[in-house]
Amino acid sequence: FFFFTSLQSTTMLPLAGTTAARTTSGALRLSSHYARVLSTTASSSGKDDGSQRLFSPLVYAAGGLAVTVAGGIKYMHDHVGGTEGLARTMSFYSIAIPKYLEYRLHMFKESPDEVWDELDRETSKQGLEKILELRGFYIKSGQLAAANIGNAFPPIWQDTMSVLQDECPAEPFDVVKRTIETEYGKPLEDVFSSFDETPIGAASIGQVHRAKLLDGTKVVVKVMYESVERIFRGDVRTIKMFAQVAQPVHVPPLEEIEKVRLFELMN
Repeated sequence: FFFFTSLQSTTMLPLAGTTAARTTSGALRLSSHYARVLSTTASSSGKDDGSQRLFSPLVYAAGGLAVTVAGGIKYMHDHVGGTEGLARTMSFYSIAIPKYLEYRLHMFKESPDEVWDELDRETSKQGLEKILELRGFYIKSGQLAAANIGNAFPPIWQDTMSVLQDECPAEPFDVVKRTIETEYGKPLEDVFSSFDETPIGAASIGQVHRAKLLDGTKVVVKVMYESVERIFRGDVRTIKMFAQVAQPVHVPPLEEIEKVRLFELMN
């Protein structure tokens, strides 16, 4: 007998979409204003020394760049779960992109094995720290690395990430209690006669506890973390976008994960 509880939270998304729209609109206004200022300055000099002809393509280029950047930010914003998802994406890319370029450089230089081993040790350690910071699907991705899914991870990476197989960090009990009480709309004591505060297992999206119903029936309670619905899908898309460039072999399994209902990943 299994219970499954979760806390839905989607209120940030409409607000985040409005913020991104304002960002794009602001970039357009800034570009237009910048063009008018330069045009006025050039014409007020009373002579045509060619500067206006020079400024014009520069202004259009700057405006185009601003619109492109704003459009890219809005696209990312809409696909990775709003403002919070965008911040998580930027945090992930802050380590993933520089390290990817470093790996590509060593491939070009045909560096010896000892250089690759040191790079793997350094990068996998930094990757584990980032995973534990962001949690969510990043923990699941670390578990995939530990299991060498796709046969694409060196032994050093597998060893570093193996800690996530056995010691996936759990949320404090007060977080679990709040989630359950919010879901049921009543105190925990009105649902269970006893509830083991120590989880018997934890995964990337939730954890499992033993408990007893008021009639004495023993149950296992699966609790989805509060932020999962809000950020999990965005995390998957972030890693998939990176994999499409860096490791295409991982794209098919990531696409399959996108189709899975979240609670099934706790099985």
